[in-house]
Amino acid sequence: MAMLLPAWMAGLVVYAPWHPYVIATVVIALFLLAGMWLRLDAALQAHDMIYFVRKALEDLPAGEIAALAQQTDDVITPREREFRVEWDRFYDEMRAAATSDSAG
Repeated sequence: MAMLLPAWMAGLVVYAPWHPYVIATVVIALFLLAGMWLRLDAALQAHDMIYFVRKALEDLPAGEIAALAQQTDDVITPREREFRVEWDRFYDEMRAAATSDSAG
């Protein structure tokens, strides 16, 4: 939608009695400037959104984030132990089925 104005202006510039290099330069400049404008406008809008969110949240008290206990590798819950046993059984069954299929 934002490229309609540069396209319309490029249509007017194409019929100008100028040298083709000047026309090409002006048309390319129109589209490059329109693209840069879109990018800078998006950056400005993002900056404004962040500013207003910070402004809205500055009155809230700072929250306390509790530290999590450090996880160690030697702690295995019963559910994890059951999963490992079942996974090893499933893996052995699949390996046995694959070797019997390739042998057969």
